[in-house]
Amino acid sequence: MKERVLWVDYAKGIGIILVVYGHVLRGLDSANMGLSHAFFNLSDKLVYGFHMPLFFLLSGLFIESWAKKGFTKGVSQKAKFILIPYLVWSLLQGGVNVILSSVTNNPLTWKELIINIWIAPIAQFWFLYVLFLMFVLFYFLRSVSSLRKTLIVSLILYVFAPYLDYWVLKSLMTNFFFFILGAKIMNFNLKRIEEKVSGTKYLIGSIIIFAVLNAVYLALNLGIFSEHIFKLIIALLGVNLLIVISVHISKLGIFKSIQNLGMLSMAIYLAHILVASGTRIILSKLLHVNNLYIHVIVGTLLGIVLPVIAYKISEKVKVNNIIFGR
Repeated sequence: MKERVLWVDYAKGIGIILVVYGHVLRGLDSANMGLSHAFFNLSDKLVYGFHMPLFFLLSGLFIESWAKKGFTKGVSQKAKFILIPYLVWSLLQGGVNVILSSVTNNPLTWKELIINIWIAPIAQFWFLYVLFLMFVLFYFLRSVSSLRKTLIVSLILYVFAPYLDYWVLKSLMTNFFFFILGAKIMNFNLKRIEEKVSGTKYLIGSIIIFAVLNAVYLALNLGIFSEHIFKLIIALLGVNLLIVISVHISKLGIFKSIQNLGMLSMAIYLAHILVASGTRIILSKLLHVNNLYIHVIVGTLLGIVLPVIAYKISEKVKVNNIIFGR
């Protein structure tokens, strides 16, 4: 059994906290709860600037060893771990959305739900849909090309992504580069990477560069293509910073709860929208709580804690593989 790479779990843990926080804010903004536009715009751009590229990169770390299993075995494994939870939670969250269409931000019909599951994934589940396609695409590209050439192809796909906003192609092409970059990073040896980024000077430098470039990005009014390229730089800097922070925390052996959240990030990702949306509706509609600080704190906290509890229960009754993919 392979030894767990601690900083990867920490990175997933920090990343999933940002995912939940970002979706709570977007839910409040969509519900017109009076969230400050300036605060929302700053938080949204900072969080969405790198948190999904991070998860695609982490998903690609061990992709080379997966590809060696062969197409049938490898794809069937990913179908079990990705597609089954995707279908289960799309039906569950989508069904709740249909039933509560009168009080949710994005009304949905049963017909739209059944169609969307196959061709237009709803809500956060686009990540799983696209991720599965990436595994398949990677397998075919690597069967005819080297990893270096595949990385070049993925970068070209990123460049042209804004011009192919059809089906899920834009999301696939935008994030495939980070997925392949994860595989490329593995070639350099994770231990060597840890040693390189564990210095205090590297940490401070990463923070300063990330802050400065984000300030420049927020201040500029860029065109579609130039903004798309700038987003690539911001994403790389953000992913780098989060990995550096994760390496430092893992070496200190602190915040073990974050590591645990990283190990359960799939369960949190699948269930957090349902919890966060329900929390917002209960607080505002039933309890008449309109304090945004309470909404953000409670929504984020429950969006993390309740999915973890749900996973633990599913593990006890031995249905976690079906519901959460593990």
